[in-house]
Amino acid sequence: MKLIIITTLLLSSSLVANPSTDMERNMYEPAREMMQMDDAMNRAIEQHNQKEQVVTVIDETGAGFVNEPMSEFQDKGDRYILEKAIPKSEQITVKVGIKEEMIEILIAENKIFKTDNYEQNMSSTTSEMHTIPIDADAKSMTNVYSGGMLTITLLKRGKE
Repeated sequence: MKLIIITTLLLSSSLVANPSTDMERNMYEPAREMMQMDDAMNRAIEQHNQKEQVVTVIDETGAGFVNEPMSEFQDKGDRYILEKAIPKSEQITVKVGIKEEMIEILIAENKIFKTDNYEQNMSSTTSEMHTIPIDADAKSMTNVYSGGMLTITLLKRGKE
């Protein structure tokens, strides 16, 4: 008989405990959970943007492998910026576009060599692909090539 009375008292005391505290907890707990989820997603996005990929480098000594960041984009809060030094020359043309959900940089160089007997035209094209950060708005991309420096800017989604 004593056991039943104690149980009844415990249940009734928990129901009467503090209704305003319970109401606050019920109102604000989902918001706290969403904020924690948002923080976790932002950390995951940052980690994704910093992942490394294996890049094959071929030079006069042969092929080697170098781990480089997937992207050189710098997080500037409301935007991402990628800066790339490209030698300044009248024979160089730089084009930037989006291809297969990545940023493609095309660098075309055209050189003409002249001698007394002949003229030789040499062309080369280099293509680079850069991963677009997952929370960037690809449609907002702008680029400027000036003074040997290419600067590509992408706004973050929802930060325009």
